[in-house]
Amino acid sequence: MELQTISQVANECGVTTRMLRYYEEIGLIVSLRKGDGSYRVYDEGNIQKLRQIIVLRKLRISVKQIIEILNNPNAAVIIDIFKKNIDELDNEITTLATVKLILNQFVDKISQAASIKLELDFSSDENVLSAIETLSFSKNQKKENLPMENVSMEALNRLDKYPKQTPARIVYLPPATIAVVVSTKRSHEADAYKALVKFAEDTDLLRIKPDTRTFGYDLKVGDMHGYKAWITIPDDLEVSEPFEKSSFPGGLYACHTRGVLDLNFDEANFIHEWVHNHEEFEFDERAPIGIYRTLEEQYKLSPYMLSGKAGDYLHIDFLIPIKISERKLFIKQQKEREKAGQLLAEERKNTQTLQDIVTAAVSTPRKTTDINVPNIISSGEFATAEVFMGAILIKTKLKTDGDNLKLSYGKGMVMLNRVDTTKTPPAENLFIHDITSGKAHNVNANSHIPKNEFVDIEWIIGNEVIAIRINNELLYASDQFEYINDFKVSTQKSQPIRITPAEGTTIAVEFMQVMEL
Repeated sequence: MELQTISQVANECGVTTRMLRYYEEIGLIVSLRKGDGSYRVYDEGNIQKLRQIIVLRKLRISVKQIIEILNNPNAAVIIDIFKKNIDELDNEITTLATVKLILNQFVDKISQAASIKLELDFSSDENVLSAIETLSFSKNQKKENLPMENVSMEALNRLDKYPKQTPARIVYLPPATIAVVVSTKRSHEADAYKALVKFAEDTDLLRIKPDTRTFGYDLKVGDMHGYKAWITIPDDLEVSEPFEKSSFPGGLYACHTRGVLDLNFDEANFIHEWVHNHEEFEFDERAPIGIYRTLEEQYKLSPYMLSGKAGDYLHIDFLIPIKISERKLFIKQQKEREKAGQLLAEERKNTQTLQDIVTAAVSTPRKTTDINVPNIISSGEFATAEVFMGAILIKTKLKTDGDNLKLSYGKGMVMLNRVDTTKTPPAENLFIHDITSGKAHNVNANSHIPKNEFVDIEWIIGNEVIAIRINNELLYASDQFEYINDFKVSTQKSQPIRITPAEGTTIAVEFMQVMEL
């Protein structure tokens, strides 16, 4: 029975090596180990199983269902899974047919009205609304921020109560001197603001303080319901009854704006919930505050509002006092530390995995060639007399007295001691070109090696990974480069290996060796 390497299987089946490793990780397929046990190969049985998996995935069978099918190849189980998916497809087909029908109706109506002024109203046709009522949102729409899965028209109507903009924002209200009035009449709020308007007119307030602001809240006066309103005034302005001069301390507030015409006072609960769920702020019991723990800022007293021109644009800001929550901040910071720890652990795991791949890639070379290389390379470039094809490991020991030392193989290149003087400050990241495409990658790894000191350099160009090792330490490794998937050993042209010093620099070479992998 012929065994195939992971790259051979990936090329034959049209999948990536990363996908094969994933299927192996979740137990769908199993690899054998060749040589010292670190080189993946697959037998015919697992390759045939992979072909079945690919067919099922193309038929939109989920990985979870595939695991169930392969672990329990019972006809009844398989039929049940397929019937469930067929039902989902039938629902999707019906939905798409309904959408198509409705859109065609809209096209017909819009086409008929093309010669006159068009007034779009997609919600006036009862037949259309009845059809839309049966629809659910597609999977793509379910990825949006709102929880829209299987949303009915009734649910959408409930959502319309809430603002289309961000529910709240954090604002700072500055301290101010204020004139305060309280009304307990039946129309207490209207009466309080009527008094504020008269006060502003009597004192010519909008002229002497054009930035005046008005606030208010509901309160209890004994057993009576009332409204307390105030207006910001100059510090030296005297007030008389029924007004009282006072001070407003200001501070941080959560603010939620709503237009008067679509006002719903249940939204006071909405903003309280927003603060309750906020990860940094919490409610602050400081005064002044109303019985609903909410302060309102209205804009009835600006010249524009008083002119009567504002009309539908009048709006209210709901405000609730907030403060930094030490408890919430601690929880947030703890979550951030946990997340950072998880990311670090994942990075270490990925690094270890890549190190294992690098080790496996170079463990069993097919052939080793010692290269006759001059001891000193001071100008131009050195190209090996030998040519190579496919995956290789280039090993050399050298030193340089300058910058921008290049090793190249085919279209691939690695630049060490890179200094990009076009950047400020000069860039020193590792610079790599793909072996097949020649595409440049500026990777996040320091390319610096000591000058005038011999260093061991290994450039691994494997079927699964590219890596750079300096003095036996892994400087960089990745399985994300184009050539990992594009690399075809059978079609790769024979290429020499080149060493190129920068102009005016010298490279001393102790030895060079190439291992064909």
